[in-house]
Amino acid sequence: MKNIKSQKIKTAVSLINRYLLVAIVLLLLAIPFYVWAYVIETQEEETPVDFTDQVASGTLTSGEYVELKVTEIPSVFAEYDSSKTSDKYYFAWSDNYLNVAFLDYDTYEKLNQEDINENPITIRGITKSLPNDVVELAISGYNEMVGEEFLTVTNYQSYLSTLYIDTTADIHNSTVQVLFGILFTVIGIIFLIMFIAYRRKFKKMWKHYSEREWNRIFTELEREDVKTYKRSRLYLTEHYIVGLNHGLTVVSYDDLAWVYPYQLKQYGITTSRSLILWTKKKERYAVASLEGIMKSKAMMEEVMDFIVNKNPALLVGFTDENRKRARDLYQIR
Repeated sequence: MKNIKSQKIKTAVSLINRYLLVAIVLLLLAIPFYVWAYVIETQEEETPVDFTDQVASGTLTSGEYVELKVTEIPSVFAEYDSSKTSDKYYFAWSDNYLNVAFLDYDTYEKLNQEDINENPITIRGITKSLPNDVVELAISGYNEMVGEEFLTVTNYQSYLSTLYIDTTADIHNSTVQVLFGILFTVIGIIFLIMFIAYRRKFKKMWKHYSEREWNRIFTELEREDVKTYKRSRLYLTEHYIVGLNHGLTVVSYDDLAWVYPYQLKQYGITTSRSLILWTKKKERYAVASLEGIMKSKAMMEEVMDFIVNKNPALLVGFTDENRKRARDLYQIR
């Protein structure tokens, strides 16, 4: 695609190359997120602090990595899912201290041992703040367990911490980083595919005409009397239709067989309009593409009128009669 002598076509090439630039930038942006995720997943596990000691000292905060020595079989008091294997809230004793733990089923099964008093089992997890509704269930569950209305909202923090240990939390959770990496990768690949598609279309069209014909097209494009539709990047020269939306389309008026407007609708609303060109060689092109703007319909009619004046023998409009004539005359199906 050397020796392009039209600034309009040079601009079109530049716009196509921007798709490649955007693709490269997005794919490069994805790399740090994958590296970040790798660092999170491979980092060494930190040393947990003792849950009961931290509660007793009043220094425990949410989001800490802790461990808890469990000395009795946990007792469930709240659940979001009644399934036997679902995660649930439990009362978990550690010697003389009662704590709240959110356990996965495998952890509960590990703790469900008759000899746990003699052989305590240590669990690890992340500290989190108890939701208000779970606090109420903890109060209700504890009072039911002891057989009297002992625990209340007022004295709750004197006996139980508002923080609990969650064994279901992923300590090295890189989900967000991976999602951002995938997002940038997918969008980058989409832009790369668009670049390849438009570039291929451009090259194919470039081979369609000889150097002599291209020089004629360049000359006509730069003349002052060329009809220009900037929003749809359409140019009507003396002998050619030149579309620069998403690539390059150049069609001679004399080569045209059939022209008609096309509109895409979603949920009954017109989202885009374009002009479909069929050549006598059964080549199909879409030009003058615009989003569903009110004035675009009038523009389509104006463009079609201009084209018809250049080639009065054209089939105009998408009708059953024209479909039949296009099939009979040019084998367009």
